Amino acid sequence: MEHGIEVYPWEYTHQAGAKPINHYLAVRWVIAYRSDYTFSGLRTAATAGTGGLRAASVRQFLVNAIAMQIVLARNPAAVQLLQDLRYELSAETVPGLGKIPFATVSSGIASFRPPDELILSATRFSGVSAFIELVDLEAVRQMRDPLQQQLESILT
Repeated sequence: MEHGIEVYPWEYTHQAGAKPINHYLAVRWVIAYRSDYTFSGLRTAATAGTGGLRAASVRQFLVNAIAMQIVLARNPAAVQLLQDLRYELSAETVPGLGKIPFATVSSGIASFRPPDELILSATRFSGVSAFIELVDLEAVRQMRDPLQQQLESILT
């Protein structure tokens, strides 16, 4: 296993009209040990259906993903540190990549996918078939900090 942890943006593909668009979340990431494949590269190769997957590299990526799950399960202090920094850890499967759970970390900020017309306009303008979800500003304004709430309850 290579040394080093990689943090990849969470991504998924959404059909906007007749066009598949890769969507990235600015508030959720996949954590895995370094591998020949990136998260995006593995998703692309797996969904392309061209048989271009390199078996040894796929195996290593998946072993690394499982190893990350084990490391997090055996290190509750690391999980607690991320939670104290207001991040949420979870294990999620990815459509098209089987039942292997990937370690994900999310901020408490909500994001959303705007209407397809806006996405298609943005991708036509940029020339790239990718879109980063938008941060929900109203949700940010309404966010409450658990530490702040706890302190306010003690002081009142």
